[in-house]
Amino acid sequence: MTASDCSVPRSKTGTVAAAIAAAAFGPIIAACDGAIAPGPGFSHYLDDPSPTRLVAVLSGKANNERREILKRALAARAIAYTAEPYQAAGRAGENVIVEIGDGTHVLGIAAHFDRVPNSPGANDNASCVAAAMAAYEGIRNEGAPVNLRVRFLFFDHEETGRLGSKHYARNHELGRFVGVASLELCGIGDALGVWDVHGPAENSLLVDAFAAAAEAEEVYLGIHGAVPRYSSDHRSFADAGLPAVGITVLPQQDETRLRDYIDYPDRWRWLIPWFRPTIFRTYHGPGDRARTVDPAAIEMVGRVVRRVVAIADKQLAEQSARATALSCRAC
Repeated sequence: MTASDCSVPRSKTGTVAAAIAAAAFGPIIAACDGAIAPGPGFSHYLDDPSPTRLVAVLSGKANNERREILKRALAARAIAYTAEPYQAAGRAGENVIVEIGDGTHVLGIAAHFDRVPNSPGANDNASCVAAAMAAYEGIRNEGAPVNLRVRFLFFDHEETGRLGSKHYARNHELGRFVGVASLELCGIGDALGVWDVHGPAENSLLVDAFAAAAEAEEVYLGIHGAVPRYSSDHRSFADAGLPAVGITVLPQQDETRLRDYIDYPDRWRWLIPWFRPTIFRTYHGPGDRARTVDPAAIEMVGRVVRRVVAIADKQLAEQSARATALSCRAC
């Protein structure tokens, strides 16, 4: 997830706030520049290929290493992928694409694998990479959808201007997409937030499927409209006119505080980390470590995404049947 700074909101009073932050919370802010220790080697994952261990192995690694770890993890789980290298804004990157299903419509599930320099990048965004892989394996085990292709989009350079997703959106045919959901911060909490629900995303199959899936899985889901302060890879598709939203995990008890944090980022109380919503206490900072990620949260996301696919597949089948019936009547 991309934001304007490491962890402290900026506002019209940003200069004053920054001065106070430097004086009163210097150690906290300075910690953003601390050294980041890399997680264990890839054998740690091979010994027990679980989502939790994948998060641990990805944590603290350089972004090019994270990309290679992702590809090795996919290969280890017999998941075929396509690597799509690109050059953008003077940077070389590579997106990793995985697909399952046989339908003509496409549902995109995005999870960026890069991290900011001052953070191990466990919750942001290794947790979502692990959740996406878990969702894929669950879909494969339950049977691929027949009316829908699910395209898992592991994007590079989200944290540096969404270069990977922008390149993908510019260079691929998007007409068959029914929507794109970008997984962001999926490792802390027991509830789901769907955000940036506005424009084409409103009343879309994408949002309806997530709402129905969460209800079926007995997971609390809150919906939020536009979130201008934060951005993720779904924005690259929303800019192209597609239904596209962010999906984030949070503690349900934090919902009101999180809405307040997003809607009123200028409040000075947010300068103190412990006043912030739980998921933003470690966001883009050295505290975003693997030990803070809850395996149950990753499992919940994988479960809900699997249900979303089943619901969308069924809805598309029903739409196709209705269209065929109308066509036959016209004949």
